Amino acid sequence: MKRAIKTTITVTVKTIATVAFIMICAYLFGSIKVNAAEPTPELISESIIDMTQITDFVVNGDRLQLYFNDGTGYYWESDIDSYSGIISDGYMQCYDDNYVDMNTVISFDITVYGLMLYLSDGSGYYWER
Repeated sequence: MKRAIKTTITVTVKTIATVAFIMICAYLFGSIKVNAAEPTPELISESIIDMTQITDFVVNGDRLQLYFNDGTGYYWESDIDSYSGIISDGYMQCYDDNYVDMNTVISFDITVYGLMLYLSDGSGYYWER
């Protein structure tokens, strides 16, 4: 009889410990938050892109198609007026060395290893494959 009671108590303690462990894990798992990256207010423009998200590009004459990690893309075509040579001035160039306002891109060159974007302020951005 003592052995049956001891076995029952041992099983009950193990069951309680297991249930407590599961409840603690569930609480800790439920308290973990994953916040989606939200763009900062100044990066809301559709022409501002994160160059770290580019996976590939295709060039067709003076047109450029950038492809992103999520399967989307960005089409860029030179906005230089062929008659007057006027280039539209964008209000921003680069952010944190990873974001480029494509409205300020005036030209590009392809290289063996990547893509060079030239910006209207005279600077540039190099993306390497």
